[in-house]
Amino acid sequence: MGNILQTLEQAAADCACGKHNRISLDTIVVGREALERAVPYLLERSCKHVTVVVDATTFAAAGQRLVDCLRTAGMDFAQVILLGNHQGMWWLMSSRSFK
Repeated sequence: MGNILQTLEQAAADCACGKHNRISLDTIVVGREALERAVPYLLERSCKHVTVVVDATTFAAAGQRLVDCLRTAGMDFAQVILLGNHQGMWWLMSSRSFK
């Protein structure tokens, strides 16, 4: 996973805007267990509210499972679903908060 973080940090440092943009990620998890590890990760960091931002495809693939994990853990979260068009433009489809 270190390579992914290093790649992201380097991309931010080499931003075409000319500024050095810092990315503050401490963990990236890729794999079947990633969603199940999300809630413990958030709880360890004392997160009080989480916002899940997805498009319709991502929500169907993993977002619903993440929302289910958050709900089961009793976490306060908001769900934002974005829609895109053929030009890659995005807009807000829905936004809801849950406790």
